[in-house]
Amino acid sequence: MNNYVTGSTIKSLREKKNYTQKQLADILCVSDKAISKWETGKGLPDIFLLEPIAKALGVSVAELISGDCIINGNRSANMLRSKFYVCPICGNVIHSTGEGCFSCCGINLPMAEAEEPDEKHMIKAERMENDWYISVDHPMTKEHYISFIAYITSSKTQLVKQISRADETKVKKFKEGFDFEYAYASDITKKSKYSVSELKHDSMVEKYDSTEREAERPKFLLEEKETYVPDFARDDEAGGASNESKEPKNAAGVNPGALRGTAVHRVMECLDFKSLCDIDTKDHVAVSAFVKKSMDEMLKKGLITDDMYRLTRPKLIEQFVSSDVAARMAQADKRGDLFKEKPFVMDYEGVLVQGIIDVFWLENDKIVLLDYKTDRVNAAQELIDRYSTQLKLYADALGRIFSTDGKSIQADERLIYSFLLQQTIVTCREYKK
Repeated sequence: MNNYVTGSTIKSLREKKNYTQKQLADILCVSDKAISKWETGKGLPDIFLLEPIAKALGVSVAELISGDCIINGNRSANMLRSKFYVCPICGNVIHSTGEGCFSCCGINLPMAEAEEPDEKHMIKAERMENDWYISVDHPMTKEHYISFIAYITSSKTQLVKQISRADETKVKKFKEGFDFEYAYASDITKKSKYSVSELKHDSMVEKYDSTEREAERPKFLLEEKETYVPDFARDDEAGGASNESKEPKNAAGVNPGALRGTAVHRVMECLDFKSLCDIDTKDHVAVSAFVKKSMDEMLKKGLITDDMYRLTRPKLIEQFVSSDVAARMAQADKRGDLFKEKPFVMDYEGVLVQGIIDVFWLENDKIVLLDYKTDRVNAAQELIDRYSTQLKLYADALGRIFSTDGKSIQADERLIYSFLLQQTIVTCREYKK
């Protein structure tokens, strides 16, 4: 292969890029057999492929054809070779990064030589944010002054000419500006809007630190802020991703447990609770048939996807449907007082808080709030410790929405349903008069 490009060049450049023949072929939209033919000298790439090949291998077409890669050793060093020429007549400053002969005002200019400053000309340079503050403890006069200051890095040069005597008033204001301390600096890192889960997480951290006083916090307190997984999608065994789930993520980077939790949550959202009034929820056979029929209809109507249908374990739904709290929800839904998946935004201590409430209903002029949880826990108290702050925020939002000047309606009964424990947990039940 001794024509316009050699196979050894292609092979050498490909190996430097750590490409396999198949990877390079995919980039060029050719077969790996074609790459093999080029590299073994049994064929040549078409002329129109030279530019794409060169681009893929990170060289120019000229380098690809010649087989010699040109290395520019000056890419990051040119500015550091800067030279300055100063005209003694007009004060003009000429900057050069290479050799040359320069003149100004009819005279040839010598290159300015760098000298070590003496005690009377010591220069102080302080960096303040993105600027440099240069100071020299020496009087500035018309006969004796700084002609220019140059700041040089490997990639750029900044030059300031004709530095005259500094105005003391301006210097004072300048220093005052840099010494200023913003009174609300602690608020700079705060966001204008928070989710309920973020505030819940902070509350959990504070509570743990104050009670346990240990250096190391539990995993669920450290991981949630980095990657938030919905509450209902945290338990692997009960239909969600647990806080300690080690199940590998799928191609999209989502834990399968989280997908199952999302599916369960969606089924609960679409479930027709008022229909429970027509069946005996203590009859296992009737409940099982109801759940299957309901999920089949959800799938047929497009309310859930095939994957959601497949991932949802009917037994979880059946256990909830048979609970006493489901019976209360059925009666509320029959009255038109059941509300599911309701979003809200409210002001909370100067910031906006947003969230979505799983389900709540009106009962005896009070609000009953319920949150679905699938965390992997050993006892109900763990869920109360984790989510009491979150439910309190939900209750606060509902109280603001439903209360009027003449009547106050509060969510004094706040519940958690644990799919893993198969238990309705009371976090608050205080009926205020």
